[in-house]
Amino acid sequence: MTTRKGWDGGKPERHREQAESALRDKVVRQLLWAEKAINDAEERDCFVRDIRLVNKLALGGGWLAVIRAESSEGKFVAFHGGDTYMETVSGVVARLQNGSLKWKEDKPYGT
Repeated sequence: MTTRKGWDGGKPERHREQAESALRDKVVRQLLWAEKAINDAEERDCFVRDIRLVNKLALGGGWLAVIRAESSEGKFVAFHGGDTYMETVSGVVARLQNGSLKWKEDKPYGT
């Protein structure tokens, strides 16, 4: 039986720890970028109230972010979807930073 270099002799545990550490670093960077994007939006009179991540995997479709915000013009909502949790969070952060979210008036569902 052949093994890949680095995955024998108890090394999978070390690789798992390295992967988890890299993921933690990436999540921290994303959170810091999200905080900066939210603060930048507040300077433009747009206050992000909440960001909710909904797991749609059971329905066959990845993740959905629901972003709610307020401005002097009213309450608004925007959506962003992704195949993975990290892809969804990264997309929300990027779209907050570049202003590409499509905001809609936040009305009760079905009205």
